[in-house]
Amino acid sequence: MTLLTLTFKEIAYRRTGFILGMISVIIAVAVLVAEFTLLSLHDFRSEQILKTKEQNIKEEMRSLEEDYRKITKDMGFNLLILPGGQNLGDLYGEGYAVQTMPEEYAEKLAHSGIASIKHLLPCLEQKLRWKEQGNRVIILNGIRGEMPSSESRLEPILAPVPPGKMITGYEIWKGLNLKSGDKVRLSGEEFAIGDCLPQRGNQDDITVWVDLSRAQKMLGQEGRISAILALKCLCEGMNIENIRKEITAILPETQVVEFTIPSLARDRARGRARTAAEDSLSVEKEHQIKMKREREKFFAWLLPIVIVGGAVWTGLLFFANAKERKMEIAILSALGLQSKHILRIFLLKAMFMGFLGGLIGYLVGFSFGVFSVHLPLDLNIAALLYSPRVFWGSLVAAPLLCMTASLIPALLDAWQNPAEIFTRE
Repeated sequence: MTLLTLTFKEIAYRRTGFILGMISVIIAVAVLVAEFTLLSLHDFRSEQILKTKEQNIKEEMRSLEEDYRKITKDMGFNLLILPGGQNLGDLYGEGYAVQTMPEEYAEKLAHSGIASIKHLLPCLEQKLRWKEQGNRVIILNGIRGEMPSSESRLEPILAPVPPGKMITGYEIWKGLNLKSGDKVRLSGEEFAIGDCLPQRGNQDDITVWVDLSRAQKMLGQEGRISAILALKCLCEGMNIENIRKEITAILPETQVVEFTIPSLARDRARGRARTAAEDSLSVEKEHQIKMKREREKFFAWLLPIVIVGGAVWTGLLFFANAKERKMEIAILSALGLQSKHILRIFLLKAMFMGFLGGLIGYLVGFSFGVFSVHLPLDLNIAALLYSPRVFWGSLVAAPLLCMTASLIPALLDAWQNPAEIFTRE
């Protein structure tokens, strides 16, 4: 009869003790594997939460970008492209550009493919006296429709003035008691009053807007414009210096002025929104890291307790089993079975106990870890949580633990003198 056969007969005969020992191994392994699985699951869920939050933040930022684009559009143009020879002191003193440049500059810029600016609007401005209205000082502003650019589908900031129409600022229509539909003459040209604008508190209140070609004819500036209004793109890295370089590379004989207040307000609002989004993501990351550390601390505290408890319980079972079977061990020794063979039977029994307990314990612990949280049953998730290191570690560590726990009682009984046992019993 081989040692393996004797071992199986021993397990079958003392199956209650074997099952109790195996249950202790199953519990120990299941607890450890479940905790490993829960830690892996926490990492998986944290990654999913952060990915979802990052995606939400990106969508929110896109929405904010669109909102800021609309807000910026409502605030009006924030860039002014001027002739290179225009003195800025004169510009600020007069309130408009005195020098002019070819109208085709606007066409050239619009068709250049430049992406850093949008809503190009060429205009011709000049201060004059409205002779037909008592020499009232006004600013005549000739505009045309916004130039089609790389984003030609954008809604225009300022609609073109229909030919023959005049849009009047607050002080003009209020002071002259004008209303929409009235007929007026300016420099010998007849116009119908269109929109009457509300008070803006700047030079727009003394401005009248007419069609660009009509203004060029009235001022003797055919084919000329005094400025190109534009809107700076709401893009990362698009600061005013970079935009100046891009524009002057296309139109060397020009200069670019930024209206600081609306641009600064827009940039600060955007920066605050981005900072708030990044802070929110950072807080979530710190929360997930903190939770993982707490789980790891608990696991570090639980690990030695489970291992020691399982080893002690298994050792006590083997001590009790060996004590109950002293007579059987003595008879086997008297029949010629060597002590080393008896020791091997005990160790083989412990190995089988550990192997079966480790296998079942792993399956129980892994299943508990996967199904203990409310996630949809998904083989892909289970595959992600499966760890070969933990699986094979359970199948190797559990038998070694059982064999180590059973070694002392096995040694004590395997090397006893059978004659002394017969005498005592």
